[in-house]
Amino acid sequence: MVCFVEHCFRPPPTVKDPHNYLGIVRSMPADFNIGLAFNHSAYGDPVAVLSAYRQLVDPNQRQILVPASEYHTKFFNNPVFATAYVLGAPVFQYEKASIIQAYQVGNPRYGYTQEQAQRSYSRFVRKVHEMHENGPFTLLIAPEGHRSEKEHSALQKAEPGIGFFMRQIAPWILIPIGITYDRPFKRNNVNLRSGPRLHIAEPIVLEEPIKKQDQEEVIAEIMVRIGSVLPETKWGYYASQIREFLESNARIPSVPNQP
Repeated sequence: MVCFVEHCFRPPPTVKDPHNYLGIVRSMPADFNIGLAFNHSAYGDPVAVLSAYRQLVDPNQRQILVPASEYHTKFFNNPVFATAYVLGAPVFQYEKASIIQAYQVGNPRYGYTQEQAQRSYSRFVRKVHEMHENGPFTLLIAPEGHRSEKEHSALQKAEPGIGFFMRQIAPWILIPIGITYDRPFKRNNVNLRSGPRLHIAEPIVLEEPIKKQDQEEVIAEIMVRIGSVLPETKWGYYASQIREFLESNARIPSVPNQP
């Protein structure tokens, strides 16, 4: 499977970056942490983001942390995802961190308690601090928390927990990434051959930790910028805010609507 991953992403997924935002990222001070924030439609999304990042932005230089759902990282719950998560670590050289997500707490399908979720999140926060202390690092962020269950894989409301790390440490450059597929894809597959296309939106720079009262606004801004490079059918929960953002900046969506 490792060879399969490498074969499918050489060259990397198609990256659309008309404003050279990746050039801006490369020119940022070396002590900035990088957050790669993307919409989540299928299991293969993080693979596409990591592949493009490693080959186009930062080949084998800084540490990477890839959090994932604790439930899905267990082989008997999700063999496809669990295998990809484990085998992807040596390929892309990332650290793993499993988290119990908010939507899984109290849900009979998952069987997690609030206490278990809090412990998993505390471990994740400690890992973030540990990596920050060892030097600048890159964090993969799926703000929605899990794959979209909406029609057209439209954006869901982001989980509030993703803003916690921005209150803890800084500086950050957050890179919003909109992911679409050139060919039909399956939500529960890695979809390496479905033509993932990454659309880079305008980065957000945080030189200081944000305040708690600003957390919701910053998260919404991340989601709006992700949506600004997605087709309108994928705007979902943030449709009105994305439309306002595009109109106020005299922009039009750069991606055609998809079926």
